[in-house]
Amino acid sequence: MVRYEAEDDKLAKENLLPQEIARQLSKFKREDFQRSPDDVVNTALRMIEGKNNIHQNIIMQMDRLPSNQEFIQTLEQEVVFLKDNPEDKYEMIKEIGFGGFARIYLAKELSTGQLVALKYMKASKKKEKTAIINEIGIMKICNKNCPNIVQCKDVYEFNKKIWIFLELMDCGSLTQYVGNDRLVLTEEICSYILMQTVRGLFTLHSKNIMHRDIKSDNILINQQGDIKLADFGYSAQLTKEKQGRKTRVGTIYWMAPELIKGKKNYDSKVDIWSFGIFALELADGEPPYLGKSQAKILLKIVQKEAPALKGTHWSPEFRDFVSKCLMKEPEERMSAEQCLKHPFLMNAEQNRGKFIEYIKQMQSVIKNRATSTFDGEDYGEDQREEDKSDF
Repeated sequence: MVRYEAEDDKLAKENLLPQEIARQLSKFKREDFQRSPDDVVNTALRMIEGKNNIHQNIIMQMDRLPSNQEFIQTLEQEVVFLKDNPEDKYEMIKEIGFGGFARIYLAKELSTGQLVALKYMKASKKKEKTAIINEIGIMKICNKNCPNIVQCKDVYEFNKKIWIFLELMDCGSLTQYVGNDRLVLTEEICSYILMQTVRGLFTLHSKNIMHRDIKSDNILINQQGDIKLADFGYSAQLTKEKQGRKTRVGTIYWMAPELIKGKKNYDSKVDIWSFGIFALELADGEPPYLGKSQAKILLKIVQKEAPALKGTHWSPEFRDFVSKCLMKEPEERMSAEQCLKHPFLMNAEQNRGKFIEYIKQMQSVIKNRATSTFDGEDYGEDQREEDKSDF
């Protein structure tokens, strides 16, 4: 039996308790110790073990960095624009969303009756088409062996428009499911959502690709409980010639400090920061600093301590998980693989049924079932074309 000791730091300094154990135990409340001290210690030890395994047993198979020319060739192979009339194969049913440069339609494949989503846009300028090719190409590169990235079915260039037919996620984006007073997301459901999301990130990062706009708007779900990353408009492939980026793109609330500063090249760790903010969005119903001016938000992200979970009801594992995603120094943040190995996500897959039930309950609350949320207010919109023109 383990007794509660309030002076863990003192014990560590006196070498009466290993510092790492003391640090983990300090994250628990007195009530946790009084209720089940053995469980507290076992949890702390699992967190330490998970951390050590993460650092000592990295097994992610990273693709080698391609050259700029190799990436261009890959895009040319992956993105083939069909030139015939897409309405010979698909029936457009109704418009279900819009934003930025695109309009979104519900469509049906005539031969199978399968419902799909159509992203429909103009691409009159060369830079616009280059950006679209980059977006589609990265999506195709990543979704071949990953169930957590939206599938692209067909791409047409017809009648001076680009038609992108995508897998339909019939429950839309997660945005409409967070921050609802009637049905609060439980920690178990949060863990399932985060586990599915970071699996998609894991695939991107293993291919040296950054998403750069992780947020609830760009995470889509369906009635089967699948969760998939979408909207690769700000994504970037790192190459031998360009192993980091400086461009400020993304959506302001989810931006990493180093991306905002723009002084040094950043890498895929900016996605982990955004993913950590997304975790706060799930738990708290909104990202930090919502409603403040852009200038104040940027200042707070750069100068203030990293935000943390609100409330005291969240488990130490969840708090530890979020804190390791939101380290101010990029090299101190977890990688996508480290996130997957964290104790908080250890049993997350078993919560799929609870997530499906949550979706069903929310469907009776949400009347507007748009297939996706496409906002046109992403910070960095002006820089987007410049960044895409790198290749």
